[in-house]
Amino acid sequence: MSRALVRAVALTALAGIACSSGGGGGAGAAASGPGASGGGAGASSAGDDASADTSVPDSTDETVADWCAAHSTPPGFCEDFDEGVPGKLASRVYGGGVVAGDVTVFVSGGESMWASVPPSAGPTPAAAALAMESFVTTSSHPRLQAEFQVAADCAATELGTTLIAFTFGPYSISIATSSAGTSLLEDVYGADGGLGGAKAYPLASPIPTRVWSVLVLDVDLSGQRANVTISGAEGLADQALSLVPIMAYPMSGAFNVGTAVPDGPGRFAGCQVHVDNVLLELL
Repeated sequence: MSRALVRAVALTALAGIACSSGGGGGAGAAASGPGASGGGAGASSAGDDASADTSVPDSTDETVADWCAAHSTPPGFCEDFDEGVPGKLASRVYGGGVVAGDVTVFVSGGESMWASVPPSAGPTPAAAALAMESFVTTSSHPRLQAEFQVAADCAATELGTTLIAFTFGPYSISIATSSAGTSLLEDVYGADGGLGGAKAYPLASPIPTRVWSVLVLDVDLSGQRANVTISGAEGLADQALSLVPIMAYPMSGAFNVGTAVPDGPGRFAGCQVHVDNVLLELL
């Protein structure tokens, strides 16, 4: 992934997290979700072919039906969208992005979050469909897990999309995917908002498309290390981080999940992702 793309993707992710107000995006978008009440089935993109895993688990199973009750341990945060989308998260959409609930494709509880940004023939304007949460913590070791089903279009072009991200003050760490692969991105910003540094660490393999995957971003800020797994498979192991600033605790942080694409001169095929079972642990 090029340095220009790293910077653009990271800026998009940071801008989405920093704006913590919901902006009303989630409520207005709900009717256009593919499995929302009153939504159109035709909302799927051309990249979502018949091979997509659209199976619905047996939600009568107690563990599947109440995922957060079985997994959430304070301090932390859990959202399984059992009571709607964006649930306890705040939605942030722009550039034609849509966040909605989908009751036809999910892992647990009968509903997942559907996030979509439109295609562009180029140049591509910035767009995002995100769900976010802010928190205050004394922990230097956050761990974020979420289940994703990523459409093939999301990784079809060089102009990639951010799927998951943390922000702590001037520091951002995120995971983005594109035709070049999936990478962990590390960025730090100056007092003027300008980019002070950027690093990219390619994962051992890209996040799969059209199937559900469990994406885990585990960051040890004090130890300046990160681990990434995809459905239990090692993406990065004990990766040294270069840009973590000195932090004072307690500190404010935020995370987002969904899809965010930066502006760029090239074309973008669009992106649709389903997200379920979001779990933040402060270790």
